[in-house]
Amino acid sequence: MRWLRPAICLSAAAIVSIADIVNGSYKVNATLALLRLLGVIILFMIIGTIVTKIIDKVMNAPQKKEPEPEDIQLEDEEEEEAESQ
Repeated sequence: MRWLRPAICLSAAAIVSIADIVNGSYKVNATLALLRLLGVIILFMIIGTIVTKIIDKVMNAPQKKEPEPEDIQLEDEEEEEAESQ
């Protein structure tokens, strides 16, 4: 879980960098390419933070225990014993 946010951010940055290299936009306007890269890094860092918080909340949520059939039978037997006494 610790490495999810940086992995999301770095993979997005790598995709943008590769796309800029393939298109050759870094040669024409390097400042614009770097600003685009910075924007993508910030955007995906925010997305990664939100995703990790949601996953942490779901993982740490208390589990509701549903009564098992054995528990129900034991409760019925206890009620019958209490009624007979």
